Amino acid sequence: GDMEEEDEEEEDMGHVMCVRGPLPPVEGKWASCIRLVDPKNEETLELVELDNGEAALSLCTCVFHSRGGEAFVVVGTAKNMTMHPRTHAGCFLRVYRLLEKRLQLLHKTEVEDVPLALCEFEGKLLASAGKVLRVYDLGKRKLLRKAETKALPTLITGVKCTGDRIYVSDLLESMHFVKYRRAEKTLVVFADDESPRLMTAFCQLDYDTVCGA
Repeated sequence: GDMEEEDEEEEDMGHVMCVRGPLPPVEGKWASCIRLVDPKNEETLELVELDNGEAALSLCTCVFHSRGGEAFVVVGTAKNMTMHPRTHAGCFLRVYRLLEKRLQLLHKTEVEDVPLALCEFEGKLLASAGKVLRVYDLGKRKLLRKAETKALPTLITGVKCTGDRIYVSDLLESMHFVKYRRAEKTLVVFADDESPRLMTAFCQLDYDTVCGA
């Protein structure tokens, strides 16, 4: 009887230990995938595995006004990325079409640093590349730059927007509020936090208030 109880405990422990999953064999090696799931029955409709050591870092859907009402899936990736120090062998914005419940790669646009934050903005795409924030429109062969700001201090970790107001979190320098000036096609930081805070995530509470962690 005692042996059976011990065996049951070992089985339970083994089940708990498997939750984390396999770790990369060496630093800079990644295995990422993009999974399309039906929320009603929780079935996987499409599974796209990224090759060449690309790690999926961010994802959003975006309806580009220049392409009617079609919703595209945008995924930010980094190749052979290491964390400390942060290095990579190339970073990309992958744009997928969603056709009959399948993901079809439209094109990849290379960016200079890790794209940790993506967000749809007024029929265009807001994307970070390290500490640079850009507005992109959809081109035939790649994403097209429309505006950018390099005023963020260290590393953009999150981007959200309401109307023409953009909320940006920085890894070491807390929150920044940004406005898009259509006439000049520029992004301008108009408010920031006086106290430097490490920001990993945030949510918007109302037009003038955000909550950060």
